[in-house]
Amino acid sequence: MWTQPKINWDIEDKINVSDYNRIKNNMQYLINLAYELYPEFGIVALGQDKTYSDLPYASIWNAIERDIDAIYANTFQYPEHKDTNTYYPNNKYISSADLNRIETFQVKMKELLENQKRGRHRLSFRLGGDRYA
Repeated sequence: MWTQPKINWDIEDKINVSDYNRIKNNMQYLINLAYELYPEFGIVALGQDKTYSDLPYASIWNAIERDIDAIYANTFQYPEHKDTNTYYPNNKYISSADLNRIETFQVKMKELLENQKRGRHRLSFRLGGDRYA
């Protein structure tokens, strides 16, 4: 299920587990939509939603970044795409600029993929007719 992304992250904003789950679930929405339109491609499984006792570690953010790379490389490549980052344990945590980039990518890819889905040509009749028992 798609949840409207936050695309106005400010340097003072603190990410919480519901923000992470929204980003993760929106990535899964995009992956499912891409698989309706394109042959399946490799993604990094993002797992279950996190709870307040969990922390989205660097490896989790890296999985999201790798899935962005996979969607971009295997679907429609739009020119505004920005390079993804790699995060490392015990380093600076994900920034508001990174969160804006990720969620803006999600909005743009949703729009592009849904437009492609709507624009697919479909035959107005069924080839082969009905089969009789």
